[in-house]
Amino acid sequence: APVFRKGMHLQPRANLKLVNVHEGLPASGLRGGKVHCVKGLYEYFHYLQDREEDEGWGCAYRSMQTVCSWLRLQGHVSRNVPTILEIQEAVAATGMRKKTLVGSREWIGAVEVRKKLCFHNY
Repeated sequence: APVFRKGMHLQPRANLKLVNVHEGLPASGLRGGKVHCVKGLYEYFHYLQDREEDEGWGCAYRSMQTVCSWLRLQGHVSRNVPTILEIQEAVAATGMRKKTLVGSREWIGAVEVRKKLCFHNY
């Protein structure tokens, strides 16, 4: 019998994101280059979305949101994609960064993203 998860049920939202922006792009033409693509749906998060002035410091947050959307759209999780503020709170809770990160324009890196994803139940 098929198993359905709550996270697989998609609800319409007013603030829609672009989905699977890589589809339809031509190969780079780089000799010997290989194309590796994501399987499944994901939402594309980018600077200045959601009324957030994050140009110049928000790239890791946006990358993490894109990864979280993939997890959600595949039905692996049912929670919403975290906001930048929620990501900052979670990273500060790991102790890797000071609490002054929360609400700031400080960037985070891949290490903080990994720790948030792996150890804080996203």
